[in-house]
Formats: sequence, structure tokens, C-alpha cells
Amino acid sequence: MAQTDKRIRWFHYSTEDAKAAQAELDQLAAEGWELAELGLLTATFRPASSPRPCWVEPARWRSMGRKDTERRADYLELCDEAGWDLLDESGGLWFFQAKPGTDPAPVQTDGTVEWTSVWKKILFNQAFNLLFLGIFWTLHFWVQFVWKGFFLWEPLLSNTALGATVLFQVLLLAELIYGAYLLSYRRRCRRAVAAGESFPVPGRWGARLRGVSKLGAGVVLVGTFLLLLTGVGEGQAEYLKDHAGYTRQRRSVFAEQWTYRQFQSHGSLWVESYTCRFSWLAELICGDLLALEGDGEALEKDLHYHAPVTPAPAELGFDRAWTYHDGELSGLILQNGTQVVRIEAPDIDLTNPDILIELRQRILKLTE
Repeated sequence: MAQTDKRIRWFHYSTEDAKAAQAELDQLAAEGWELAELGLLTATFRPASSPRPCWVEPARWRSMGRKDTERRADYLELCDEAGWDLLDESGGLWFFQAKPGTDPAPVQTDGTVEWTSVWKKILFNQAFNLLFLGIFWTLHFWVQFVWKGFFLWEPLLSNTALGATVLFQVLLLAELIYGAYLLSYRRRCRRAVAAGESFPVPGRWGARLRGVSKLGAGVVLVGTFLLLLTGVGEGQAEYLKDHAGYTRQRRSVFAEQWTYRQFQSHGSLWVESYTCRFSWLAELICGDLLALEGDGEALEKDLHYHAPVTPAPAELGFDRAWTYHDGELSGLILQNGTQVVRIEAPDIDLTNPDILIELRQRILKLTE
């Protein structure tokens, strides 16, 4: 059977996995395959009776500054004089190949020198960048989320917000895991050099996964952006001409929120209803709504224009209920099973069962 004249295979490694790339090239050379060309995510190999050896190491001096440009040129010239051609630069790696008819010594022959001049700084910088970005953006996201007065359960009221939040947090978690791995690998390399052993070789499949991590991160970011675009307009107010007010509704896999506000000359009728799928979520929402009534700044941000109050427990036939007052304004927060309702209205006794029945009928009419 005739042998194929070329072989294309997945071949894309990150900087820290140079040793894994080297091991794969050595294995293919032992099988009679010589590296011919590097693509974006693949490499092309051709059969050869004596494949030219390759050497892989992290690319250095990559800035456009004069010093780095000169150092890079000097180093590549030394490699050329030693019998190594720079075949390509891909994924932050230099791929050298022996000149035809030569069998030069490896570019790096001293593990201590290689660790000091190549790996020590590169692995630290990569780990630091990943951990810094992961920790910074995680803290920034949650500090901004809490500082702006959002409740932790609010993303659960929108499938779009929930999906975008999950994707973004998964991306940040992956950054932290990646950074921790690099620190671990750096420690293994340092110990191997101290013991006079060869550098540890990362597993091939793990290295291939890390090789496409940037591409994967880009896909996640694009997916998050597209998800947010699909949610534009979600939960917008629907104004009611006949009732001088508006309604707003949001649904998700966790809960359904319905809001109604009717403007009046002497105040506003405000009804918020949360129908949850889980009791823990209903308890969390109920607890935060109660706490909100005692926070003047949060009330103002949430457009509840009354002084801070302390809701008092009330027996109204629900699982739990609280009432509060501020001048002519009356308020009621109740939890019944997995449903939480908050009502605010002027000049209305919200503890009167007949009033509650009337409000319920009005709400049902609006939602028909």
C-alpha cells in the first residue's frame, strides 16, 4: 500500500506546553514524519527517511522596543549559526528545525540555564496575568453588583441575565484554574532542575485543551454578548392608558416577577409579586424585601419614596406577613408558599380582607 505524501493533524500549543509540543514532534520524527508547515491550529508533516529534528521553546523579546528587537535578532542569529532554522512562530512558541544535512545539538543543553533564562520568568508572568485578571474581574463584578444595590437573586429572575452571569463567571473561574495550574507546573519545573532531572512534560490532551483556551474564551465572550443582545427589551414596562400606570413582567426557570404601579394624585399603588419555583428563593426574596424597608438609600434607589420603616409581623391568614406605615402610606409584605408579594398604597387598610380581595381582583383583571 502506497504511503501518503503528507499528514495533517491537530497541533496547537500554548507557551507553557512547549515540552509537550517537543515530545509530539520527537515521537512523529521517530515514526518517520518530518514537520513541513505550521497552520493556525494544525501542522502538516511529510514522510522522510531521516526527519530533521525540531526544537521548540517559548518565544522571547517579543516587544517592538529596540533592546528586545536587537536581543531577538542576536539570539536567532546564534541559533542559525548553530544549525537551526526558525521554521515558524506560533502560539507564543518558536519552532526551530535543523538545517538540511545537519544534526545540531539542542538549542538548550543546560537545564539550569534554560530554567533561569527561559522558563522562570515566562511561567511566572503568565500565571500572574491570569490570576490577576481572574481575581480582579471577579471582585470587580461582585463589588459593583452589590454596591449598585442589586440583590443576589435578581439575575435569577431573567434567563438572559442568568445565562450571561453564569458564562462570565465560568470564564473567570477557568482563568483562575489555569493560573493555578501554571504556578503548579512552574514549581514542578523548579524542583526538577534542582534535582538535575529533565523538565516535566505536560500531558498531550491537557496541553491541546490549553492550546485552544484563548479561542474558547473568545467563543464564551461572544456567546455572552449575543445572549445579552437577545435580552434587550426584556422586562420593559408596558404602560396602561386606562389605568394611569404600567406593568412589568419577567420570567425565568427560577421565578416569575410581575410588577404593577398605578399613579394617583395622592400617591401610588405599587404591587410586586414573585412566584418562585423553590421555597429557598421565596424566603431569600422575602428577607431582602423586609431589609430593604429599613434602608433609606436603597428605598430611594428602588423608587419607594417613604421614610425607612420596620415592618411588624401580622396575622392575616398567610404563611407569613408584615405591615408597615409611613404617614398615609400603608405597606404589606407577605409570603404564602413559594409566592412573595409586596403592596404599597395610600389611604388603604391592607390588613382588611375585603381590601385584599378587591386588590386581587383588580390584578387578575390586568393580567387577563
